[in-house]
Amino acid sequence: MRLSALAVACAVGCGARSDLLSELRTLDAAAPDEGADGSDCGHAVAFAKFGDDVYLPGVNGVPATGFTWDFWFKPATLPTSSAADLSTGATLVVAADGVGCEDIYVGFGTVQTPANELAFNVDSLGECGARDTSPIHYTPSSGFVLGKWYFIAVSHDYGTGYSRLYVDGALVASKTASDTPIPRILPVTVGRWYDRAQTAYNEFDGAIDELHIYGRVLGDSEITSEYGSGSGSYGSPTDTGLVAGYHFDEGTGAAASDYAVGGAAGILESSARWEAGFVCKP
Repeated sequence: MRLSALAVACAVGCGARSDLLSELRTLDAAAPDEGADGSDCGHAVAFAKFGDDVYLPGVNGVPATGFTWDFWFKPATLPTSSAADLSTGATLVVAADGVGCEDIYVGFGTVQTPANELAFNVDSLGECGARDTSPIHYTPSSGFVLGKWYFIAVSHDYGTGYSRLYVDGALVASKTASDTPIPRILPVTVGRWYDRAQTAYNEFDGAIDELHIYGRVLGDSEITSEYGSGSGSYGSPTDTGLVAGYHFDEGTGAAASDYAVGGAAGILESSARWEAGFVCKP
């Protein structure tokens, strides 16, 4: 967020109260930020629970050979409980439908992992008898800092069974497990757990920017490139293996365009809204 010089000068030089300056910041929050080189940092989607999410219709986020999801997130609040619990956690991205225990998920908390830890869950075909009973999970030693942007990437290779979780470009958790791909398109939702049928909970409070969904497993060096030394990578329709991509730069309306060739727009639901983005357009 950047206030105009005129607005700040008037708020301070004209003897305005401090709460006026605060109000000006609030009014400017939806305006796109600007990089140090003058580049356009666009927008991000903000969630405040209340059923907020972005639905990505028609996206096959879990191809049968393998996949990678990566994005930036900024928490406003986070779960504090160390108890293993999904319902009080916070969903970042989930692919789920009405079939129980056949879900792919990255967010805070699972049935088996603490609500206050980031986790990556990959269920197998076979409902609850084949669910992921040991999702990989991670939290920094000092915890995630509220109001700070983080880069998250997860991948799963169905050929090798290898799952990876990255934070800020670094591999922080991994495992190998034998599993069977789920042979149908699972609806993808950003910002809360919603299976598009009957279950909706586990809502995220914060913002998400620059979501990339690949139909292949990216290597470590590619994840490093996506992280972009802490500034991110602005996706392109020509990125190899891209299934769907969202800059979230619209800043108005309830549609988030998919920049992948032939992609369908995501839909902002409930009170999901726009705020200043993080990843800048080159």
